[in-house]
Amino acid sequence: MCPLLVRGLAERTPSIQRQTAVIIDNMCKLVENPAHAKQFLPKLLPGLDRMIEIGASPELRSVAERARATLVRVGGGEKAHEESNLNIAYEVRPSEVLNTLKKTIGASIKSDDFVNTSLNYSATLCSELITSRDFEVDAWDASISPYLLTFLSKDEVRRVSNAVHKFYVEFDAKNTSANAAVADVEE
Repeated sequence: MCPLLVRGLAERTPSIQRQTAVIIDNMCKLVENPAHAKQFLPKLLPGLDRMIEIGASPELRSVAERARATLVRVGGGEKAHEESNLNIAYEVRPSEVLNTLKKTIGASIKSDDFVNTSLNYSATLCSELITSRDFEVDAWDASISPYLLTFLSKDEVRRVSNAVHKFYVEFDAKNTSANAAVADVEE
């Protein structure tokens, strides 16, 4: 979807630019987690800024300003826009999450192709959640529970999901504070 919006912002036709800005504004209003919107800031803001500066009509410029304000607000503010130009602070590979899942589950399951595939897929989903810094419990349950329920009990799945979630919330807090300390030293 983002490439279409970027292309719409780059169009010369004011009506397409206006429609694109309205779509960006409306889609941003549906976003609940700032991390989800933050990833689009560096892609969409330059086009919106260009529309604000050289838009063909005052109405087009006001629609672009409104879309920009909504995108920045939902994305976490101006500071988040500046931070979004930086690289991801850390990235956790699915293999690392897989090891955490296996340690948390323990030796209570047999290892076959189905179990390994389920664990690998769940680890990949969790890795994406970590990279996007989405630590909502519901998202983690949705990434772990359906794939482990086929070979673990509900109580065991809940225990594993909570333990893995807690481990990576603490991991994120530790890495975020470490990265902030490094940034302070560099300044």
